[in-house]
Amino acid sequence: MEVKINQVVLHLLDPGASEPVLSDRAMDMDADLYEYYTATLERAFASDEVKNCRFLPDSAFAAEMAQNQDFIDLSRRIAGVIFEQMLQYQAIPAGDLAVVDFTADGVPFYGVLKLNYRPGYTHHTELMGNGRFSSMVPQRTLLPGTPKADEAALIDRANGTVRLIEKKFTLDSKAPAGGYHDFLMNEARYSRLTREFPDRAGVLFQRNEDEAKNRYEHLLKLIEMYDK
Repeated sequence: MEVKINQVVLHLLDPGASEPVLSDRAMDMDADLYEYYTATLERAFASDEVKNCRFLPDSAFAAEMAQNQDFIDLSRRIAGVIFEQMLQYQAIPAGDLAVVDFTADGVPFYGVLKLNYRPGYTHHTELMGNGRFSSMVPQRTLLPGTPKADEAALIDRANGTVRLIEKKFTLDSKAPAGGYHDFLMNEARYSRLTREFPDRAGVLFQRNEDEAKNRYEHLLKLIEMYDK
């Protein structure tokens, strides 16, 4: 397969921030970046996890893609929609979103590549007096070094088909067994509240239980959404 990249626009999507960081122009592509994104696209095409999809006839996104000839603006709109979903579903990991205008064997495509952040470390050196020392500093927003998107959509602009790769969502914890109130009373930090603030503790415990149930139900909905 011959992949030819025309332009890549990179947007930063971190739900911990108040809003996404959206680019106003395409990336400057050197040889290394061009090779990285080419390999990422080729790997997405060859993935065994690909689902073949098609836009619904009344898809607003398909209409936007057909009518909006401003690729930068289109990429910003895509990033904005995904960021709204990330705010709604907080289990979706932060990452960079690369929107790619490219051709594969001469066929025009748009690629939407989600590159999730990986925690890691980098070195840091400081000068103290007449000497220096080095240490390790944690970094929360490192991008994957291997050319692989965690999630991707490869949109064939000629026929409207979509090759979709979604990250499988798993839930390790089980539903809570027994009474939630009993669990709290086994924790010293909570049981102490009933002695120091007996009037307020019951209200706070009930609110805590309701929020915990809502969070767990939210996680179950995420599993259902990702399994579709």
